[in-house]
Amino acid sequence: MEMNPQFEKWFERLFPAYTVGLFDPVDNDVDRCYVVLTSNPDDFRARAVLLWHHFVTWKGYWEEASFIEHLCWFIDHCPDPFLVRVCTTACSTAPEPIFRLLDKHWQNAILREPSNSLMLSHAAQLFARRDKKKYESLLAQSSSGSLTGLLAWSSLAQEYLMQGRYQDCVHLLTLTPECCSQRKGVVESLVLRFKCLVALAVGDTNEARNVVKTAIHRQSCSHGDDLHFFRHCLGIVELKEGNCDAAVQHLFSSADVPSAPVISSFGPSMALPRLLLQNGDLPPVVRYLELTKKWKPVEISRWLSEIAAGRTPDLHMPGDIISGVVRVL
Repeated sequence: MEMNPQFEKWFERLFPAYTVGLFDPVDNDVDRCYVVLTSNPDDFRARAVLLWHHFVTWKGYWEEASFIEHLCWFIDHCPDPFLVRVCTTACSTAPEPIFRLLDKHWQNAILREPSNSLMLSHAAQLFARRDKKKYESLLAQSSSGSLTGLLAWSSLAQEYLMQGRYQDCVHLLTLTPECCSQRKGVVESLVLRFKCLVALAVGDTNEARNVVKTAIHRQSCSHGDDLHFFRHCLGIVELKEGNCDAAVQHLFSSADVPSAPVISSFGPSMALPRLLLQNGDLPPVVRYLELTKKWKPVEISRWLSEIAAGRTPDLHMPGDIISGVVRVL
């Protein structure tokens, strides 16, 4: 049977004997594995065999509670981005009985406060799509200052924003003091970011400008990620109001910030350069790319080469939430 390539890579990482041919799940008795799990639910080999069989048979596996059971077991014991993505896909397509299984699993995960940030991010998306009230109730129960609560809250706010559920996003901002009181500075910055993005999304440039001014004048707004974000948003506001020269100045200013975790990992925002390209204003885009190439040299060098060759590059950085909002304007 044909194996899903991503699952096979995960299987090889988790079970090296499979890679060297010492373990062939096809030759194992599925019924025997279920018997083993009856006496030892944490038998790694038995669960690996059964999960392997679910993947290779492939048809209708979302309807099989046992598949979800084994998947959740591996996410709990051996968290892996691939399995979490598979589980998230199930959230939006699974029938109600299977969703309830996933629902229970993620509730327990949140209450246990696991350290796997990717898992919490996907858990937030699950509740955002299927049952936001239940999620908000769980969020309010999380311990004060919880990093898990902060991560889940920000993931859910972003999910609402990307779905165009702006009232839900704004309402969620009011819940932050209950779950993140010990990280006040971080929370204040995130609240202002989401307020700014909501204002941009609904076309309220005055509100967006006021939020940016409030953020920039905060005493704690010296972090490179914050400065880049708010200066970039202010440039978009100026461009939307027809002030192209001011927009370009804010664009350059957003590049003149110290390196910080987000911009170093995910790169600078390309929202304003994309808008300028749409307007045919190429020189400031080239200058901005030259200024920010230090953070993403491979991608930005390629874009500069495409521009030099007379082509229009697709300026996109994964995780660029400003571009995500600007695209739906």
